[in-house]
Amino acid sequence: MKHSIIYKSKDRYSSFPLLKKLDDRILIGFFTAPVPDHMGLFWWNVRESVDQGETWKIPSPWSYYEWDWPANSPRERSDMFTLEQKGLKISTGSYGFKANKDKTISKSTSLFYRHTPNNWEDIYQRFYEIPGIDIILTFPRTLHINDFDCGHIILIPAYALLSESNMSRCFVWRSEDRGKIFRLWNMFPDGVDGNEMAFIKTKKGILAHIRSDKHPCLMESWSEDYGKTWTYPTLVYSQGKNVIGAPPHLLRLKDRSILCSYGYRQPPMGIRAIISYNEGKIWERPIVLRDDGGYSSSLRKRKLKNKFKLPHAGNDIGYPVSIQFDDESILTVYYITNSDRITHIATTKWKV
Repeated sequence: MKHSIIYKSKDRYSSFPLLKKLDDRILIGFFTAPVPDHMGLFWWNVRESVDQGETWKIPSPWSYYEWDWPANSPRERSDMFTLEQKGLKISTGSYGFKANKDKTISKSTSLFYRHTPNNWEDIYQRFYEIPGIDIILTFPRTLHINDFDCGHIILIPAYALLSESNMSRCFVWRSEDRGKIFRLWNMFPDGVDGNEMAFIKTKKGILAHIRSDKHPCLMESWSEDYGKTWTYPTLVYSQGKNVIGAPPHLLRLKDRSILCSYGYRQPPMGIRAIISYNEGKIWERPIVLRDDGGYSSSLRKRKLKNKFKLPHAGNDIGYPVSIQFDDESILTVYYITNSDRITHIATTKWKV
């Protein structure tokens, strides 16, 4: 198990990484800010590796369009999902947070869709206004299904805050026509307080792992109709115990098992993973990747004069994303704060 630092600066709060595996390289995208920013308002950064995560550099020129085209905020760029097929590019995602002229945060209730058949100049946008919701955000754990039974389906996990109750609810944006039209599905009409999710296709159907702010345990739900209806969430179990941790990321490994990596915010805080060898029915004992977190960023004490009013940030650790290489090694990226109290982006390279 090998740990590496991707980006670390005592003057920057670095968080919420994404990991992309391309044919010739891998990319990590992440936020940096002068204060603990969980909104994605400040800067978006990218690092590139051509040797399976052994070394990293700033891409030059920046050649990955999904993280390079214009966006209203770094958060919007982060939450995008781009599908390219036969020269057709479809990008969807959260409109995210925007800064108003009075330097406060506005809440968006729209999903945007951009269709670029030839180049970035030809852009079509569609906005969906949702009554009774303060804010709806997508989470970059999108699932694209393309098989004989269902054709092309795109599922984008989303969570929303209801205006009247300030409760968080789970939704899914669903398209059956390569993203031309999305429909918003309420996953749990009876009400479940959940937010960030990850999806994966299994033999049984679609499996969702779900985070809830009401308790520390990971939840699961199943859909047998490609994301239209979902079972009521139950807790995820590993070796007879509830799995504590979130948000999750789900990955199909080369041996066909399923990997769930997640942040662990109970002492000793760190990054963990569980594996299922039977399509998500049973999860093996948690694998500890890191247990040296649990510290708060020193930048929490910093105040920016005449700048944005940011809500209080959460724990300074978590949000792992994993990929697997041909040699079956796994690379997991996350953000973490050690005893020096510098919140930074790091990776762990490991094998099952």
